[in-house]
Order: sequence, then C-alpha cells, then structure tokens
Amino acid sequence: MIKKPVRALTRIIVGTDGSNESKDSVEFLRQLPLLKPMHVTVLAAVPPLPFLGEKPTRTASSITEKLRAALEADGRKLVSRVARDLRRAGLDANGVVTRGLPALEIMKLAETDRADLIVVGAHGRRSAREYLMGSVSDSVVKYAPCSVLVYRRPHEFWRGG
Repeated sequence: MIKKPVRALTRIIVGTDGSNESKDSVEFLRQLPLLKPMHVTVLAAVPPLPFLGEKPTRTASSITEKLRAALEADGRKLVSRVARDLRRAGLDANGVVTRGLPALEIMKLAETDRADLIVVGAHGRRSAREYLMGSVSDSVVKYAPCSVLVYRRPHEFWRGG
C-alpha cells in the first residue's frame, strides 16, 4: 500500500517473526532491484506475556522473566541471521529486538527512523483472535506512517496446483 510519494527507498523496516511467510518476505525484498545505498532495519518484537494477576508470586515472576529472556535471545539470533543475509545481498542492515505488540513496535520504529517502507509477511489465514482483532500486517497497513509491502505466499489454488 503506497501512502505517499517516495523519491527513493533509503530506509526500510522489515518485521520478522521467524515464520515461513516472514522468511519469504525477506527473500522477496532481497530480489527486488533496489537502488543502493539503503538501510534495512530488521525488527523482531517480543509480545507481552500473559497477565499473571495483581500480585504474581516470586516463582511466577521468575518464570516469566526467564521466558521473556529466552524469547529475546531467540529474537536476537533471528534478527542477526536475517540482517546478515541482507548484508550478503549488498544491503546495509542491522537487527533490533523490542518488547511490545509487534504491529505497534513496527510502526513506532518506522516513525522514529523515518522509514520509507515497511515490509511484512502475511499468513493468509485467520485465527479467531485475528478475525476479531486483525493481524499484524492488517494493523501495519492501516496505521503505518509510510508505505507498506505485505508479502503473501502464493497459494496452490492460484498456481493451478
């Protein structure tokens, strides 16, 4: 979705969660005939963990912090790997891991970095939660401060398979 005229794509945000759709969106970006120099920031957001109640026990808090730390470590590995692959393709890239709702974190980073484009993958399926609340890609398209490229994997039906 193009939101406003862009003279050049110099700053791109790529939202990733490690899913196949996310990987495919990065591969699609790598294959675009983009002009360089360009900077790509790869973002993985660790969503809020389930609410533990008003006064969580020490054990529950400890388990929550260990889980959050593990998710953040996985996120750092993921963005490092994706940024490395983008650098191999000739792009200037770095990775960022944040805490928060993925769509909101993507949009905040796009605003702060004055991004020209956000790239995200779409699953093409809806859970009950996504049906009611919307998906990350839906929210980014609706509220992003810049243009958005949503990559959706082709389905067998459309390819005649």
